[in-house]
Amino acid sequence: MISHKRFLIIFIAATVFLVNCGPKEKEIFGREYTGTILGNPYVISTAGDSTDYQFEIDSIIRLIDINFSLSNPNSVVSKYNMYTQTDESMKFVDSSFVFGSVFNLAEDLNRRSNSFFDPTSNPLKREWFRIKFNQIAEEPNLDSLYEFVVFDSKVDLNEIYDESGKYKESHLRKKDPRIELDLSSLGMAYGLDMISDMLLSKGLQQIKITCLNQTICRGAGVPELNIVPLGITQDSADQKIRLINGAFSFKTTKEKQAMIDVTYGYPVDNEIVYVGVAAKSLVEAEVFSESFMIMGFEQSSSWYEKNADSNVHSFMLFMKNNEISSASTIGFDEMLIVPDSITSK
Repeated sequence: MISHKRFLIIFIAATVFLVNCGPKEKEIFGREYTGTILGNPYVISTAGDSTDYQFEIDSIIRLIDINFSLSNPNSVVSKYNMYTQTDESMKFVDSSFVFGSVFNLAEDLNRRSNSFFDPTSNPLKREWFRIKFNQIAEEPNLDSLYEFVVFDSKVDLNEIYDESGKYKESHLRKKDPRIELDLSSLGMAYGLDMISDMLLSKGLQQIKITCLNQTICRGAGVPELNIVPLGITQDSADQKIRLINGAFSFKTTKEKQAMIDVTYGYPVDNEIVYVGVAAKSLVEAEVFSESFMIMGFEQSSSWYEKNADSNVHSFMLFMKNNEISSASTIGFDEMLIVPDSITSK
């Protein structure tokens, strides 16, 4: 269960409204890799092996692009979004099984998040953006939009095998020609998890991957590579956690502005101003940091009451009585690095 406490000292209220990234750390250990995944820059710092694994990293990134990139018209997701037939499925070969794995995760996380994570929500987001951008007084026709928005039961994936049990092809069906999928954030997190697993399989002692608001830390030995800023302020006052063999993702009010509560149909408007989530995989950290931001404090607390053994640890900042308060799980508290100025009191 989330514990609730007054928020003071660790963060400066005047600076908490809120920046999109924490302070950059100087990465000096072993080989470093840089590049982009789905157009987003990443940095990978490693320890314990000087071998160049850039080719293997790029191979994984290409798999993520060809399956989930919305800017690549030849990706599986782009082809599906342009596919208009409902009487038969879109057929493709998922030779790496990356698409099937991410799709299965999307189904599972849609269920586990009580449908707050929904990869079909882009048409709903666009309609709200159109209304806001054009300063239109009316609201969107939600009944019409819900004919092709809401992931559960509207998208089906079937993997076809021959008589010998060998994989043949995948069939991806849509119940309405207007249905769209956006698996880019989930696919990117999955790709970064794949990269971390690949590097560990090569025998590296330790790795740290950072991309946007996301961090993966695997292994131990170099303490600095396990220190992760929460991303609340841009200076040295930012709180940090020690993350070992886990992943971390955070969301601020900047990301919140583009969120839609698909379970309700309206833009997110609640008391939460920051959510940071640590989990075993980046996939979980990414999905639940967004889901908790959409849920708000009360529904997030209720989620924890029903999922006490989730291994999803979180820290939240929210407005209460015009002041900033904080809440966190015990597992997250155990990762916090307490500043000397506080421990001395």
